[in-house]
Amino acid sequence: MKVIRPIIFLLVGILLNAVNIASETVDSVDINKYMGQWFEIASIPMRFQKDCVGTNAIYKLLENGEVDISNTCRKFTLDGKVDFRKGRGRVVDTESNSKLEISFVGPYFGDRWFFWADYWIVELGENYEYAVIGTPSKKLLWILSREKTLDQELYDSIVERRRAEGYSVEMLKRTLQ
Repeated sequence: MKVIRPIIFLLVGILLNAVNIASETVDSVDINKYMGQWFEIASIPMRFQKDCVGTNAIYKLLENGEVDISNTCRKFTLDGKVDFRKGRGRVVDTESNSKLEISFVGPYFGDRWFFWADYWIVELGENYEYAVIGTPSKKLLWILSREKTLDQELYDSIVERRRAEGYSVEMLKRTLQ
């Protein structure tokens, strides 16, 4: 029994942690309305985004249902060196279209992409004027807008909602546009 009790506590702890980690997504996304250009307002940046400003992405729906992604930023200043990355996305929850996976590693061996990462739409403006992207682990976060700016009051309310969900919003970095 002395061996079983710690194992039970460990399993209960893992299950409780898993429940706490899962992010909620929006109920429904019209994938066609989601396509187009988005400007990064703030993010908990990934390593390859270091020193990026003027970050924006263009999403284009492909005939096969996947999403072509073109990410562009400038290094250090708005007139700095352009950093362009091509990526691919795919919807993994076709009931809501709010859970996608993205990859910036590929294409290799024809049109194969590797190392897919979660891209969950956790908040979306009523008219698709802004979007908030998170991950199930809550370690990554992006606030996007159709415009280069976002109303400060809206931004602050988004940040507070993410804080309440367990994101480390103190790591958010505003993106110069």
